[in-house]
Amino acid sequence: MDSYDITVLKKRDTSKAAVLLQRTFKDNTLRSNYSAAYVIAKTRGNIPKDFDAFLEEYPVRPQVSPVLMNTLGNKWEVLHSLANNCKCEDYAAYLLFESFCTHPREYSETPAGLSRLSARLLEISPDNRLADLCAGQSSFIRECRVLGYENDCTESEINAEHRVIAMMRADILGGKITVTSEDSLKLEGEYDKIFCHSPMGVKWKFFDPYCNHSASADWLFAGKCIELMADNGKAVCVFMNSTLWNQSDSKWREKFVSSGYIETIIALPTNLYSETSVSSSLVVFSKSNNTVNMIDATEIFTPVRRRNTLSDENVEEILGLLGKKCGNSRTVGYDEIAGNNYDLYPKSYTEEVKVKKDSVPFSELITRVTRGAQIKAGDLDSHFSESETDTRLLMLSDMNKGIISDELTYLKGLDKRYDKYCATDGALVMTKNGFPVKTAIVDLEDSQRYLVNGNLYIIEINESKIEPFYLKAYLDSQQGQAQLRSILVGTAILNLPVEALKGLMIPMCSMAEQKRISEKYIKKQQEIIKLQEQLEKAEKELTEFFLLSE
Repeated sequence: MDSYDITVLKKRDTSKAAVLLQRTFKDNTLRSNYSAAYVIAKTRGNIPKDFDAFLEEYPVRPQVSPVLMNTLGNKWEVLHSLANNCKCEDYAAYLLFESFCTHPREYSETPAGLSRLSARLLEISPDNRLADLCAGQSSFIRECRVLGYENDCTESEINAEHRVIAMMRADILGGKITVTSEDSLKLEGEYDKIFCHSPMGVKWKFFDPYCNHSASADWLFAGKCIELMADNGKAVCVFMNSTLWNQSDSKWREKFVSSGYIETIIALPTNLYSETSVSSSLVVFSKSNNTVNMIDATEIFTPVRRRNTLSDENVEEILGLLGKKCGNSRTVGYDEIAGNNYDLYPKSYTEEVKVKKDSVPFSELITRVTRGAQIKAGDLDSHFSESETDTRLLMLSDMNKGIISDELTYLKGLDKRYDKYCATDGALVMTKNGFPVKTAIVDLEDSQRYLVNGNLYIIEINESKIEPFYLKAYLDSQQGQAQLRSILVGTAILNLPVEALKGLMIPMCSMAEQKRISEKYIKKQQEIIKLQEQLEKAEKELTEFFLLSE
């Protein structure tokens, strides 16, 4: 069988083929659709009289034939009608480019733009031996073919359904593509270029003797890539962003950095996947490196409907940042990475934050920082009080534009164990998650206190060194928010780590100047309160024009 022109197939409209397949197969639709599309594409529309005749005339991989028999064995006659009503090229394009997902929460395949970017980063030459770990449905090799790379490739995939789809696609793509059921972590051999997109939908960790505790599987697969990689080889792995900064994987990051294995890290846009908005990064591995090119590509994408994609233009723009020194790209020495607790998230290095000469670490200006109380709603109910007490509940929803509401719920009968989660007068309260970071200063009588919810940090300030409202004014400023943004980490939800917060640099001045700035800030805040009251009154009046008279 002559190979299809993959670049032509990619441009074909498969909507007619999709409708015909969906109308024809109403039970077990996706498996039947793919099987039918495969047979029509493989035979170029010249369907043999029955299944046995097909197997005699066309070579089919042993793992594929049982699937074809189960889905098409007693429906063979419909293939003739399908082939007569739509071109075989359309069915080939449907098979290759339509995503196959058997479960609504399953992450079916690597987005096409991400695969093409990864292939370009690998710098594949004609004689390179390729390996695709956790290959899924062969989407990476398909995009390699789109780019014109015809290299021999080994793909490993343990999911049986995905593996059969990969085999069907490999057959239509042509060339030597070996699809194995071998566990990717047990694969053997030596390869020049390796791609790995380990399963994002599987939340699993492993106990690693090197770390002496659980670690993320992303690093386990990366270690396998290094093991399989030739001396002059290169590997690209997709990483969940959390694995680039979390404490549990720090030993792994230190190991890879100190071994010189990390060449480039690219922070990707969110919402690239149709099944999740989780964000990820590409890590490029090679040997004998002493610097890492950190690239922030989070804003380089093309929005399509409700998700983001990487167009060919986006891919070229990201590749153009390699080795550049600019706002989105920076080459970082290993010493700097080590000094940053082996944080490998690119934004930690590309977002330039100007720190004034007279700045001091946040940790020197505070006496305590702790997360608020984690109390279940049912447990809180028993502590609600209708009468006034000395303790009130402060939640994130009670903070608006840096001001704490006066309408807080009173609490009674709290255990002593909750004392450490209470904020007193002058304390700084700060949001733990999300951006922009919100702050508020607690303003209470001496005998009162707030029990703070777990989504907030309680920070007790050393008022002999810094005025509370001066500190808040800085944290709310553009420069302060830029510093806070540079230390936020996370995937779907941004998180503010305590240790990074303690290292925040705060510009200092005399106490007299701090008081002057604090007074101006408080005055402006009071203006905002009055304006809010006026706004609320006006909004209320808008609803009262048609009140019925008594």
